[in-house]
Amino acid sequence: MIRNFLINTLGLAIVFYILPNTNILATNITNIRLVDIGISLFIISVILTALSLTVKPILKIVSFPINVVTLGLFSIIINTVVIIILDKISNSFEITGFVNYLIFSVLLSVISVGLSIFKDSD
Repeated sequence: MIRNFLINTLGLAIVFYILPNTNILATNITNIRLVDIGISLFIISVILTALSLTVKPILKIVSFPINVVTLGLFSIIINTVVIIILDKISNSFEITGFVNYLIFSVLLSVISVGLSIFKDSD
């Protein structure tokens, strides 16, 4: 679970850096902007990990028939819905438009899979 959290955090940081229409809204805890962005990224990653462990499996079970018919492509929509829920729950970032949510979720999935290659297979 800690590895998933670290992969989510690093993946989120990369996606926020790559996509132009996404912004991390810095918390005003300290006077150092980079530290505030790091705290916001930590909060977003905690919420994303919690959603991935609770909401995402429920959505996959409910949408199983659609996922079978679309040969698994509906999983992209499920990931997008999780990102939309994350955006509504967290006030730490903003994404404009559904297409940007879709691009965000696809990039996050690709980067997470790429980063998970480096984790040990315990």
